[in-house]
Amino acid sequence: MQTSYVGAQPVSFGDIKVCVLQGVAGPTSYAQSTGDPVYNPAAGDFIVAPIPSVTLSKNYFVEFFPLSAGDIRAGSPSASVSGWTAIWLYSGNLGVATIAQNAAGSGMTVGNVGTVAFTGGGGTGATGTFTVLTATTGTFVLTSGGAGYTSTPTATVTGTGGTPPTVTVTVFPGYGPVANATNLSAETLQFGALVSER
Repeated sequence: MQTSYVGAQPVSFGDIKVCVLQGVAGPTSYAQSTGDPVYNPAAGDFIVAPIPSVTLSKNYFVEFFPLSAGDIRAGSPSASVSGWTAIWLYSGNLGVATIAQNAAGSGMTVGNVGTVAFTGGGGTGATGTFTVLTATTGTFVLTSGGAGYTSTPTATVTGTGGTPPTVTVTVFPGYGPVANATNLSAETLQFGALVSER
């Protein structure tokens, strides 16, 4: 995970700075066995005490573990790598994770942008769009995953012209480790931390 400072310069107390950091992006293919190495916000600015945080999407919870104990740098292997590993977990938000075409539509109007509506499942707030690429296919964009879905909602596409496709929906797991090979590159988070310059 690449990190950067958020907002104004951090407040310094001797060699220690109190700051808010942004995790710019998660890994493109997460590995449970190695976690997500956390990089310093600047060369030689070593993260000391990162605080666990929920991502801006609210779908993931990130905890931080040191590579070793007994050193303020937590076993940092270089001036760029902090010595902390981010462990990604599902947050329990229970939003919609993916929408995909299950069965092709027919006679749809190329270029139309349809609406994906979600019903049932116990949650609220999921929204999406479907852009028609050919008379039978298109591409989905999940604009909001919503929250609180205790079962899989039903998704319906409208506004495509012709007969729209049928849709398959998946919901984030409630809790537990993020699956191997999950692409987290669109995820960002803010977290408090101390940073040491020594």
